[in-house]
Amino acid sequence: MNALKCSNFPYQQAYDSRTKIIYPSSLNIHPQYNKTFHAPDADIAVLVTQESVKFTEFIRPICLWNASDTTDIIKSWGLTAGWGMDELGNRFTDLPRTVRMPVVDNSECRSSSQLHTLLITDRTFCAGWKNGTDGVCQGDSGGGYALEIDGRWTLRGLVSTSPYATPGRCDLNNYIIFVDIIKFIDWIKSHDPEPED
Repeated sequence: MNALKCSNFPYQQAYDSRTKIIYPSSLNIHPQYNKTFHAPDADIAVLVTQESVKFTEFIRPICLWNASDTTDIIKSWGLTAGWGMDELGNRFTDLPRTVRMPVVDNSECRSSSQLHTLLITDRTFCAGWKNGTDGVCQGDSGGGYALEIDGRWTLRGLVSTSPYATPGRCDLNNYIIFVDIIKFIDWIKSHDPEPED
């Protein structure tokens, strides 16, 4: 799974010897994704790979959120990882960085900026602090937002939008917008080439 805006992102050479490149056989774009404005709502795609992914010490599976789980995630802490720019706009990293962020209420997120008022829907959520310390940046889009539930990492969102302070600089004083995958579970499962019994 990935955010759609990542499908146009230029591939960079991987420098880690543990890197495994697996090519997609198909890219399934959600039909309600707004390709004109690249809005966070429905900014989701399912990539089907040409070969099976072999799990290793570094390549691990993650559980999909159970659609029947109505647990309120507000104030829950999740983890995001990515290879994007740092807060100063420095180049993309060769190794991923991780950041832990709390989920915030959508009403608080909407009131945080005019941009957020326009972009937040019932199929998105926000996380972060607005304190200028940690967050995600350009190049992190499509990264998962995972919560640990009963010792298992579970995917709840995908990074869609992290506002810029100035061109090439991240705005770590604003919330990050995630696609809420629980709203797309049936669509995601409809593109699974190996559905569970």
